[in-house]
Amino acid sequence: MALAFPSLLSTVAPLPSSLWSANLSAPYPTNAPWQNFVLGDGGSPEVVPPYVVKSSEGRISWGAPPRTAQPGFIIQAFIATLMLSTLEGLSTHQVATYDDTTVTLAYSSSSASSSPSSSSPVLSVPLVRGSPYLTFLFASPGATPVIATDHALTDAQSSGDHTKHKITFNNGQTWVLYASSPLAFTVSNNTLTATSPFTGTLRAALLPGNSPAEEEAVLDAYAGAVVVGGDAKVRPWRIKYQWKVAPWGSDSPAAATMDGSVTPLMLALPIHRRMRLKAYTSANPTPPPPVYPPIPPVTPPPTTPPPVTSPPSSAPPSAPSSAPASAPASASASAPPPCTPILPFTIAALSSSSFLAASAEGAAEAVAAAAPQSAAPQTTPSLMPSPTPAAATPSPSVLVYLTLDGPAVGVAGANWDVKVPPLAASWHSPRLSSDPALLTSLRSALQTDIAALTPITITSTYYFGKTAARAARLALIAEQLGETAAAGKAVAVVRDALTLWFNGSFQGNSLLYDPAWGGVVSSSGAADSGADFGMGCFNDHHFHFGYWLYAAAVVAKADPTWAMTHRHAVLNLVSDIMSPRATAAFPRLRHFDLYALHSWASGLFEFGDGRNQESFSEAVNGYHGVALLGLAFGDMHLANLGATLAAVEAVAAQTLIQVPQGGDGGAGGSGDGASPSASPSAPPSPSPSPSPAAAAAASAPGSLPSPSSSSSLLSTAALAAAATSTSPDYDPIFAAPNRLLGMVWANKRDAGLWFAAAEQTDKRVGIQVLPITPFLSRLFPDAAFNRQVVQWVLPVLAGDATTDEWRGFAWALQATYDPAAARANIEELEAFDDGNSKSNMLWWLAANTP
Repeated sequence: MALAFPSLLSTVAPLPSSLWSANLSAPYPTNAPWQNFVLGDGGSPEVVPPYVVKSSEGRISWGAPPRTAQPGFIIQAFIATLMLSTLEGLSTHQVATYDDTTVTLAYSSSSASSSPSSSSPVLSVPLVRGSPYLTFLFASPGATPVIATDHALTDAQSSGDHTKHKITFNNGQTWVLYASSPLAFTVSNNTLTATSPFTGTLRAALLPGNSPAEEEAVLDAYAGAVVVGGDAKVRPWRIKYQWKVAPWGSDSPAAATMDGSVTPLMLALPIHRRMRLKAYTSANPTPPPPVYPPIPPVTPPPTTPPPVTSPPSSAPPSAPSSAPASAPASASASAPPPCTPILPFTIAALSSSSFLAASAEGAAEAVAAAAPQSAAPQTTPSLMPSPTPAAATPSPSVLVYLTLDGPAVGVAGANWDVKVPPLAASWHSPRLSSDPALLTSLRSALQTDIAALTPITITSTYYFGKTAARAARLALIAEQLGETAAAGKAVAVVRDALTLWFNGSFQGNSLLYDPAWGGVVSSSGAADSGADFGMGCFNDHHFHFGYWLYAAAVVAKADPTWAMTHRHAVLNLVSDIMSPRATAAFPRLRHFDLYALHSWASGLFEFGDGRNQESFSEAVNGYHGVALLGLAFGDMHLANLGATLAAVEAVAAQTLIQVPQGGDGGAGGSGDGASPSASPSAPPSPSPSPSPAAAAAASAPGSLPSPSSSSSLLSTAALAAAATSTSPDYDPIFAAPNRLLGMVWANKRDAGLWFAAAEQTDKRVGIQVLPITPFLSRLFPDAAFNRQVVQWVLPVLAGDATTDEWRGFAWALQATYDPAAARANIEELEAFDDGNSKSNMLWWLAANTP
């Protein structure tokens, strides 16, 4: 696609640094859920569901911290449980590869060179969103893993062949480590140090703790299906996933395939279940994962140490004879070797001081002393994958992690198919009231609003877009009423304004292409990080350009000649926010997270709580605008892609933002397409990005009041209920006072907004409703919930702390269940948001009045 705008490097966006591999080049992602790994020094944490991960100072740290909840927020502040480095030392990470669900961090040996790009990675870490395992691939010639913790170890156990280790900490968490070849550790001062360099696959997984024995059996059964990436194909009304699975023992993600023959274990969120996720594998699966015997409880050692035997062979062991009939025929006919503790004693029997004082030498002797004793050659369990998981393996759904998005539940399958609620993009409401008085009021307001239109000279990209989209709404309302001349006047105002921007003659601001990252920015935003709400740093593009594209769609529908003349400029804006594939100029789906199934808005600003998004309704509006543009251009592929993303974003809003009274999140329809179609809205003010310093202060856990409620990562709900839950399971202390959230962060849920405190509930309603278009009924399909929202915000609406500009959005929701009361309230409004109008409010009322 030809670039429609002049190229100019932004002076405010950071240039892509050496945290990107030299094998990667522009365009780069700017709103990825892992963006912190390439911002600043790369040391801020990111959420990789179900864990929180941080990479800094030559080590990678991770944990599954508990949630802390108050009425105004829920946060899962980063607390490292485990930290992995190597005895040889690791360089700073680089992003080596990324795909739709995964980013792979690569580390060179720090002893090889000071430049991470000058030597081959010794460690690759594919961070797969939705994997219960964290995977570490050690390349030849290997490195010596060192695993440390800030917690106290209370128990540490190892299988006889040292390919499985189970460690428990004083925070109550138990983690399981799986190695593709024997990996023995010494223990000293809460640090596990491998006794020799390791090459191959090492995986770590938390036992959630709801049903530990069953959870461990599931993790054992699938540990050998090593997911290192995933591709997601967005099709009309569905998203199809293929997981990239590397062979067990791989030392690089490059060996992965997507032939669908291996069954991996992944985690599905409530939004996936809400959209009827189906997971499956091909009819003739080949090796899934190895089957590991469970580690039995540790018993005290004999008073006389057993004789030391040779360490286990490095050959991959095979499944024990105790495995079900489905285990491979080559499995050993003898019983598996006994599983032994890493230390030859029950840790609980010792004081913490004596355990912490254990020397590395003593621990090494302990490992040897604990080895199986037999004069005959030892037979060890095989790590070669078996044809299918053992018949006795519990259902993967027993594995439940409580994330901020809700229960993440185990699902087995090489492919996922998520069905999206069908939605036809619509210019008009499906019907209007037959009430003659209401229609007369609507026509009168329309005549007044169109007569008041003037040339749009606003230089802010956000407010220009809102004003242009407001005029475009007037044109569509006039068209639906048969007022052809009025519609033409409104179209002309929008057409003239957009033309000035597209031909470069607009005064006060302009559109440019930033070649460093690959995207369209404004000249103001490229010179000032605060201008246009951070547009030069790729913040909020789908909000801003969503309004532009809605307005452009209306002009293109009315004037095909204009559409052809400015097609490249319009499609550059489409590609900027949601290019269906990565091109030479634009990254794929800049804002949309194909695992979490919603967008992120925060661009190249670094936040301690990861990415964030305030106005889900404006995100919906952006994708719906693209759908309408596809209709205007006669491009059904574009129309279906935009409509599909709009529908998914709407379901995400209902799942994460809307909190029914007496519930814990997840309002709206079931996600099966049964609810009527319509669209959401955005705020009278956009979601501005603060300066990095202000953002860091806003998201720093230390800036929050002391928690009044703290919840564990582990769900206390019944496993059966969690496995089918379509709600985020917000803590009651947070869910009770909030009908709508203000912001979704990767690692936090917030009642506040960038521009308003949590107490200003009128702003929350506005930010999650506007703009008012036919799509609003898709975003808020549940009249009973809409009533709850209006009743919740009424005390603020009745006071002097709000304005009519904000009241209108609440009355729009009221119209869905009590149009008579809403009519009286709307008639009293004396002012409207700059993206709204009296005509638009009366049209919405007519669309909801019999």
